[in-house]
Amino acid sequence: MYQKAKSLLRNIVYLVVIFFLVSCSNPVQDMQNHYNDGDYLQAANSAIKGMHDNNLRPKIKIFMEEYGELLAKRSIYQGKELMQDSLSEQAIVYFQSLSKVLEEMEMLNFPIPTLSLTISEANTLLEVSIRKFVEARFESGLAEYNGDLYRASIKSFLLVQKYVPTYPKLNVYINEATKKARRYLSISPFYKPADPLTNIIANT
Repeated sequence: MYQKAKSLLRNIVYLVVIFFLVSCSNPVQDMQNHYNDGDYLQAANSAIKGMHDNNLRPKIKIFMEEYGELLAKRSIYQGKELMQDSLSEQAIVYFQSLSKVLEEMEMLNFPIPTLSLTISEANTLLEVSIRKFVEARFESGLAEYNGDLYRASIKSFLLVQKYVPTYPKLNVYINEATKKARRYLSISPFYKPADPLTNIIANT
């Protein structure tokens, strides 16, 4: 009984400490920590949160007057690094988030002279990221299709469809790959539904 009470008390103290630490945290400190850690997107998010607080707004502005342009420049650079892997959606997701954050910063009148230019660059890089991704995924899908890897090709083609539904010949290849995959599944002695994609093919 004593041990249970002691354990319960320890858990309560732990929760109180966590609550205290969280309550002591503020957007200004979070912004500075994220910036120092090189997480510029999260630093911007924290700054936006702080700008909605009248007491914190002056501190946010002072920080952005000194580091805002560098934050914007480095956030773009980080996105460009992600673009090196054209088969990954990471760059697309990143620039989608970054564009929204930058636009909100502009609406809140952040003191960053280059903010409009950074927004334009982020939107352009988002378009480039999508174009490179769908091109790379379509080529990957074709290689998989020609190698009789129909399920893999369908996955690649569906990723293309996610961003550019009207991509040339995309639907033709999706339909053909689905037919061939369904035919293979129907004659394979080892077939058993393993994932949602398998079920989609089998029920098409």
